[in-house]
Amino acid sequence: MKKLLIYLLFFTLNLHANIFDTYAGEYLNDLGAKYQKSKDYTKAETFFKLACEKNFYRACSNLGYLYQNGFGVKKDKLKAFTLYEKACNGENAIGCFNLGTLYQYGEGISLDYNKSKEFYNFACKKGIDRACTHLAIQYDFGQGVSKDTNRALKLYKASCDHNDEYACYILGYLYLKGEGVIKDKNHAKLLYQKACRLKSEGACKELNEIWSQDK
Repeated sequence: MKKLLIYLLFFTLNLHANIFDTYAGEYLNDLGAKYQKSKDYTKAETFFKLACEKNFYRACSNLGYLYQNGFGVKKDKLKAFTLYEKACNGENAIGCFNLGTLYQYGEGISLDYNKSKEFYNFACKKGIDRACTHLAIQYDFGQGVSKDTNRALKLYKASCDHNDEYACYILGYLYLKGEGVIKDKNHAKLLYQKACRLKSEGACKELNEIWSQDK
């Protein structure tokens, strides 16, 4: 009976400690995000690191993003990879998406389309629309998969419908050029307009060029 009570006490204390770490990690990550938004990357790095050490995996992904891009820290793609991998192993979908981008473009690690597809697929199913867009690119260009234009178009459209500006921009280009779809300049303009409203600089530029040609 005494051993059982000791075990239950240990389990309860450990459970409370884990709950505390989760809330503390979330709070620290939120602070990091606040400083990142105000471009105080040094403080953002501090809080993301603390949160990641408590296994709040979203913070690990956020910290990896700083290292990937050199925001407030020395750019280190390998460290970014390690952090994204930790986040993804903790089933953080954004971490898996970011890990996929490193594999797709060979940043800091060897290019591997099969692995990028695996991580994009996981993140896409978890609701990360940009991951679906990158997965579409792999099907569009046959990167690590058999080229499948129809599947790519479905993924682009789904992501655009969910307001991923990159997907809308790509779709606009495809309709403008008639690649994999029937050429439709008016539909292309609508897609570019949506992408532009969603802050895609490339779409805004393309749209201005189309309007200039129409004058």
